Amino acid sequence: VPTFVDGLFTEKAYGQVLDLEPANRVALDGMRSLLEAPEHFDDFCERLEKAGNLAEESESKGQILSELAHLHIRLGHSTDSVIEAFVAALDAWPNQEASARQLCSLYEKVIDPSGHADALFRLYQATPDPLERADALLKRGKLLWPKLDQPDAAAESFREALDIDPMLLDAWLSLAEVLENSGALKRAVTVLESSAKELKDHPEDSMVIYERLARLARLLDSPDLECQYLEKSIELGGPEDIICERFLQVLQKLDRHIEAAEFMESWARRGDLLDSSNLFL
Repeated sequence: VPTFVDGLFTEKAYGQVLDLEPANRVALDGMRSLLEAPEHFDDFCERLEKAGNLAEESESKGQILSELAHLHIRLGHSTDSVIEAFVAALDAWPNQEASARQLCSLYEKVIDPSGHADALFRLYQATPDPLERADALLKRGKLLWPKLDQPDAAAESFREALDIDPMLLDAWLSLAEVLENSGALKRAVTVLESSAKELKDHPEDSMVIYERLARLARLLDSPDLECQYLEKSIELGGPEDIICERFLQVLQKLDRHIEAAEFMESWARRGDLLDSSNLFL
């Protein structure tokens, strides 16, 4: 193929090669270098599509189709058609993290939780970055439940995210929420207690966890356990009116009035004054 000749003739020569061998990478690369003007994009788009369909090697096929998908973006094609192009590229060769990332970004612009969940799983498979893998699984789980009403699949996705990054508070809370919603309150408690151990060096996260545990204990009608969790939450985060009021109510329910008074007194010494009308001794 001539290269140091008139651009129009060179384009024609590359085109002739591609007519004979649509997946010829040298000719495709040469054609690409010549077709900078937008009016040539449609022709190159057709050639890429033909080359991708005829390419036999998976990686080459995936790369050609991925380039085609990006060209669809430059041509201003609809989001649905661009999504379809990236899906075809990743079907051909899944290990394309940039394309998987682009696909996830496109799904954020449309209302298609099922397709978005699939795109996030593709990203999880494609990227070598463990934090990105965990984040993709977390986001996927949040689409699987409640939007797609697949609690078991969502729980598995959250567990896989935590296997990669056990410091993901959101994944722990989401997993516990799925279990609670399915009626498995005690399993939800077990999950949150495990999260408290993992995140013990993160006081703010731990405070949130103990507040959730206290609410589950209340649902399980276990005031002693609720009291323990509330006390731990206050210990980590300082007295907050709503939490402290609930804590005092539970102490009263357990007839532990003296302890309630002692807590009120200790908070007052620290300057954390609550409305005394919340406590009846």
